[in-house]
Amino acid sequence: MFHSVPYEKKDKSTLEWWEYDKLGTKASLGCVRLKVEDAKWIYDNCIPGTKIEFYSDANPGPLGKPTAKKITSHTEVRNWDPTDPDANNPWRNYSENKNKPEEINNTVTNNEITNNDITNNSSIDGNQNKENLQNNLQSID
Repeated sequence: MFHSVPYEKKDKSTLEWWEYDKLGTKASLGCVRLKVEDAKWIYDNCIPGTKIEFYSDANPGPLGKPTAKKITSHTEVRNWDPTDPDANNPWRNYSENKNKPEEINNTVTNNEITNNDITNNSSIDGNQNKENLQNNLQSID
């Protein structure tokens, strides 16, 4: 069977996150565990009876070996599959940087733009540049 990682209950917020982190390794008695987005793709695109071929070789082939994000350390959101398209999925609004403001501050401090970096523009000072950089970093989130 092809299916997503197990859940503790019939509730999308009860993902067995410790099992999710095993994606890409042998962790089942024969089923193929998938991220929700991959299980959904199979459901949407493969008719029952579709023939499959298992590929076993040290060379992962032209597509490479699939990978999945490790979620154990993301305690605020790890009970959901990050790839689940459900509107209630907390991963949709989750940003690792929002939860680690000291990293953003260190990035801004270590990469601060100074007046010397701006050619022929004496009207912009270093503090304004730092603020612009912080705003740009926030928009990347």
